[in-house]
Amino acid sequence: MGAAQSATFRRAGLGLVVLAAVPVQALHVGATHKRLFSVGVRTPAPAACSTASLRKANLYGLSDNELSALLEGWGEKKFRLKQIRDAMYGDSPAVDIQSMQTLPKELRAKLEAHATLGELETAKEIDSRDGTRKRLWRCHDGSLIESVLMPYRDNRRTACISSQVGCAMGCTFCATGQMGFKRDLSEAEIFEQAARFSAELRAKDERLSNIVFMGMGEPFRNYDAVLGAARRIISELGIGARHLTISTVGLVPQIRRFADEGLAIGLAISLHESSDDARSAIMPVNRRYDLEELLDACRYYVDTRYADCH
Repeated sequence: MGAAQSATFRRAGLGLVVLAAVPVQALHVGATHKRLFSVGVRTPAPAACSTASLRKANLYGLSDNELSALLEGWGEKKFRLKQIRDAMYGDSPAVDIQSMQTLPKELRAKLEAHATLGELETAKEIDSRDGTRKRLWRCHDGSLIESVLMPYRDNRRTACISSQVGCAMGCTFCATGQMGFKRDLSEAEIFEQAARFSAELRAKDERLSNIVFMGMGEPFRNYDAVLGAARRIISELGIGARHLTISTVGLVPQIRRFADEGLAIGLAISLHESSDDARSAIMPVNRRYDLEELLDACRYYVDTRYADCH
């Protein structure tokens, strides 16, 4: 298959995008977002002394059982759990613990002493003329990650979120790939990127409508945390599975595992070249999983999704 050919591998409504022998110029649906990741701020090394023992509990990271146990230890009634979750994910999401005005002042004080509503700090933000917002987050250990919020004229609001600090895949065209791999993000750190954008939009009577896992990192190299965050986005932010898309450079075993999950989440392949020689030159992953293996995995994904739809 030459680079001039364009043969789309797509089945309508099954959530598979840009699986093809495509001209280089077309690249993949994530290419536009990738160009935004050029803030030029490097990840600082974590401090020499660990602050783990000083960290407060992250309400975005606590399960219902964990939060219930915390509240029970304070002698709080069971309904306080629902009050807190409603304050976090309801029609007017709180931006911090003090803005949870449905909670008693005493409980807010306890929560502030022992917990935080999120751990990501905005380190830098850039707004473009078309309304696109690129945000640099500082994690609890000083690591820096990026997210992008993209508005569209049809009122869709799409968040592009990161799954790792850096990336180990080594794609030559990707700035993140050239900075190397630092660490995986936790499920809570991935979810919080979406939750924070969602809360900000709801404060303006807008709604986060789509999520694409196309930020820093290879999502399928952090499979469990990404899938866990995706499930929470669906259940807690109320965004339908078909409005989520996970991108991959082509990790074949994880594509097949993802197909077997039975989820309606979309899959995007970062293809970039339509021959093995050309793709291997810029994407080392192709030396392990060539185009034939990748397309077989994609066919398996489509066939499995098609079977699930019937």
